[in-house]
Amino acid sequence: MKRVVTTFVLAVVVSSLLTACSTAEPKVYSDPSQTISVKVGQEFIIALKDQSASTGYSWQEEFDSNFLELVESKYEPPAKPMPGAPGTRNFKFKALKKGGTKITMACKQPWKGGGVGETKVFTVNIK
Repeated sequence: MKRVVTTFVLAVVVSSLLTACSTAEPKVYSDPSQTISVKVGQEFIIALKDQSASTGYSWQEEFDSNFLELVESKYEPPAKPMPGAPGTRNFKFKALKKGGTKITMACKQPWKGGGVGETKVFTVNIK
């Protein structure tokens, strides 16, 4: 009986280790010409170079919340901090349901009505 319990516990431990090892980090996209293909429930990241904070411009996202959920928006400063050096803005999304949708990323000054510097449109295919 002791051998059966030991074997069972060992199987559970090995199984949990294999599951933990197979957990993949979300794929990162920065090129809008590349279609983002994900499964329902899967997460992915759009990473874009942000302007220097002194310009007031930053990336703002527009997307259909029926298909996607914004899980996190995080700024990463440059590896070598220098005055005026841009960092990276990471937007982590989660796919909610099957279908096709788009994410529009606009680099703009949020307090200005039309001050858009650059726009990138990402196509998302959810399976």
